[in-house]
Amino acid sequence: MNSKRKLYIILLFSLLSGVAWSQKIAGILQNKSGVAAGFILFSPLNSKQTYLIDECGRVVNEWTSNFFPGNTSYLLPNGNLVRTKRLENNIISGGGGGGGVEIFGWGSNLIWSFELNTSVNRLHHDIAPLPNGNILMNVWSIKTEAEALEAGRNSALIGAERVVWSERIIEVRPIPPSDFEIVWQWSLWDHLVQDFDDAKQNYGVVHDHPELVDVNFVPQGVISNWIHMNAIDFNAKLNQIVVSSPFLNEIWVIDHSTTTAEAALHSGGSSGKGGDLLYRWGNPQSYGAGMPSDRRLFGQHDVKWIAEGYPYAQSFILFNNNKGTDYSSIEIITPPLSGLNYSRPEQAYGPANPTYTFESTPKSSLHSRIMGGVEMLANGNLLICSSLQGVLVEVGAAGDTVWRYKSPVTANGIVGRDYFPTEPNFASDNNFRAKKYPPSFSGFNGKDLTPQEPVEGEPWACETITSLTAVEEIYLNIYPNPANDFITVQATSNEMLLHVVITDVLGRVMGKSLGVGEITMNLSGFQPGIYFLSDDLKRYKIVKQ
Repeated sequence: MNSKRKLYIILLFSLLSGVAWSQKIAGILQNKSGVAAGFILFSPLNSKQTYLIDECGRVVNEWTSNFFPGNTSYLLPNGNLVRTKRLENNIISGGGGGGGVEIFGWGSNLIWSFELNTSVNRLHHDIAPLPNGNILMNVWSIKTEAEALEAGRNSALIGAERVVWSERIIEVRPIPPSDFEIVWQWSLWDHLVQDFDDAKQNYGVVHDHPELVDVNFVPQGVISNWIHMNAIDFNAKLNQIVVSSPFLNEIWVIDHSTTTAEAALHSGGSSGKGGDLLYRWGNPQSYGAGMPSDRRLFGQHDVKWIAEGYPYAQSFILFNNNKGTDYSSIEIITPPLSGLNYSRPEQAYGPANPTYTFESTPKSSLHSRIMGGVEMLANGNLLICSSLQGVLVEVGAAGDTVWRYKSPVTANGIVGRDYFPTEPNFASDNNFRAKKYPPSFSGFNGKDLTPQEPVEGEPWACETITSLTAVEEIYLNIYPNPANDFITVQATSNEMLLHVVITDVLGRVMGKSLGVGEITMNLSGFQPGIYFLSDDLKRYKIVKQ
């Protein structure tokens, strides 16, 4: 019997008997009672496919593009797929770059294609479909060194490229098959403040202008891409937009009721404040209203409003990537909203702390230092995308995991359920985000939702998975640490297949080992120092004496 066949039989037996396994295995890993009904949409970053799967991991529909995503996808109310696409750009080349948007029919037929990908403007990260059929899009917008200096930027804070990447939001009306109209836009460059040079534009007291962005607040260091807007969402009731800046560790709210002309001003629109920030939260240092200890967001992603009728309705929810050095959290923030405006005391915008925080147990079992997403479901569950772990997790209201899915789509293609990475490669099976649609979603009307094989093939009965009471997390006992010549890695289950990799601080693979229950690795050839042992779920620091 070949090893792959043998391993598959072992895995199947373990699922039927309830033996605990690490989440390295691809496909469905857990499916318990309490899962919200619906279908999950995700676009693997290493694939030109977008998948809609059911709770058993079976494909309900699939779309094919000629491009990798850049980075998000959504279903429209008529069932069409709107999907970002990743184009090459050697000038604006930051992570999360896209450059285009496509709309596909249910049968994967291309309906509309749009591109904005030049040396001075590039779509990136996220889009937000609007109820009127238009689409909001994030745009990197390059400002020259001269423009940056005139805006009051400190020349010492202009990177080696001698440009500054600003941000725009455009609202595009699709005109199939490839035409469009930009019907509204907003530019960050119109809403700056600086206290560096009183002879230049935007001079003022930063603390007195929280509605403006300090052009010299660059906590990430001297980089051109200083904002890195990675999420956008729209609230139709308020006619407002929320965006996320992970590099400033903030979320911002902008009035969408303005005209394009008003969006460039400090007055106008329903709020009366033009295109200035209506609200910001996460890092009051950015507007001179707090200390480092007041910071609450750490490289966050996927901010959105929670819908009416859901728990914590009209609050913001987001994935707080680096809440700790080795864990992420989910935060819900209820803003001090009064009518269409947000109240602010003398110092920072409230609340002082999130309204609700979810942290996994142990905390390090949920960690994605970049990317990631979350959404509130109608039954109060959370659907979490932990991108660098390659998993989608649904968490019940009590904090218990009721559903877990390991993406089988990797940089090396689709893998089966016995997949174990040969390298601790965090780019192997990433999804930027995922979204769940209830069976009542209007886009499913008249559509064939018959489930087919799972993405990874190897079909199994949904009842078998549903009967699985739990797939427990596996955490390793590693000793001695610090070690001399040998180190032992012990699992909590004697039947568990261990696959571990040791790398040095530069990421170079120093050793690999495969075993069951417990393995011993020889470190005698290693130089003294710090190394990392990875089982794909978690990375452990080890010390060679």
